[in-house]
Amino acid sequence: MRHRSRGSRNAFRCALGAFAFLASIPFYGATSAVHTAKIHVFPISTGVGNQSTPAFSGRLVVWLVGRDPTVGSRSPLADVRGKDLRTGRSVQVTTHSAVWPAEVATDGRFVAWMDCRACVTIHRLPGIIGEAVYARDLRTGRIVRLGALGTVAISQGIAVWSGQGGRRHRLRARNLITDRSFLITKNRWMNASPSISGNTVVWMEMRKGNWDIVGKDLESGKRFTVARHRGTTYFEDPHVSRRLIVWLRRGARDGSVTIEARDLLGGPNFRVAAIQADRYLPSGPNVGVSGSIVVWGEASHDLSSGHPEFQVLAKDLASGHVYRIAARGQSEIAPAVSGRTVVWESITSPWLSTHVESQIDGAVLPK
Repeated sequence: MRHRSRGSRNAFRCALGAFAFLASIPFYGATSAVHTAKIHVFPISTGVGNQSTPAFSGRLVVWLVGRDPTVGSRSPLADVRGKDLRTGRSVQVTTHSAVWPAEVATDGRFVAWMDCRACVTIHRLPGIIGEAVYARDLRTGRIVRLGALGTVAISQGIAVWSGQGGRRHRLRARNLITDRSFLITKNRWMNASPSISGNTVVWMEMRKGNWDIVGKDLESGKRFTVARHRGTTYFEDPHVSRRLIVWLRRGARDGSVTIEARDLLGGPNFRVAAIQADRYLPSGPNVGVSGSIVVWGEASHDLSSGHPEFQVLAKDLASGHVYRIAARGQSEIAPAVSGRTVVWESITSPWLSTHVESQIDGAVLPK
């Protein structure tokens, strides 16, 4: 999850400058319209149970399968499964492992997750300790331990995760092909929620009690600031894909939520979409990006209604088209995207049910 802000400036010059920049390159369109073409939704996972939090790269989708779908279970462990969308072949990434139900990551060849196989319970203390990040090479079957508990991201064989060590949460990386490990950050700040694409890494960095979004070019070693906290504006959930970075911007006073973006080739930060405060799902992942396609989730109506339905939306920044994907279940959450294919978790059990049933679905956006 992630954050960002612009600062005050002349409104006319800001609007004129932003329009001139965005219109000067073909990557982003200057228009925005709701695309009404019917989008075919297809099932990815099969069976019953709690199948959640998909990750997607190339043609491989991976997700978590909970062993006990009961809300509040004392053993909320899961396995990691996957599917090749081109061949239809299923992949069993882990079997009867102590996978902790957090986010899973993949780059199409490697899959990473948080595992509790070495966890222990300390007498008279709540919870457990010993969670760690593991990765598996689907070509060889080799499994390696990356490091202590943290959020992980993978691109082109390089895994990045936020490690733990005293007051420092350094950002660490490992080339899973060469087995070379290295530090991305060496500062004293807390670092979290990394995302990587090629040589570009972005993450959340806490300075003076507030989260900023920063990045680094792994080839040149150059750091850069994407969005800096100011006043009551907060940023979270950064993601990067090729030259585009997207994140959530939240206003603490008015509850406003917007998706913002930056082109790494230059130009000002710009707004992708706005989410009504009473339709924002505050538990992620909420935003995804691949090329010029940005996806996110929001409630179809007020959360206070008692029976909100969540839906997946996508925007093609090249054309300006916005797509609203029709729901198959009660709600659609946790979207991920690769190319023009979007995947998500469809909750099929009734709202507030104590027995969670969900499956993984997908759709291809029209060109």
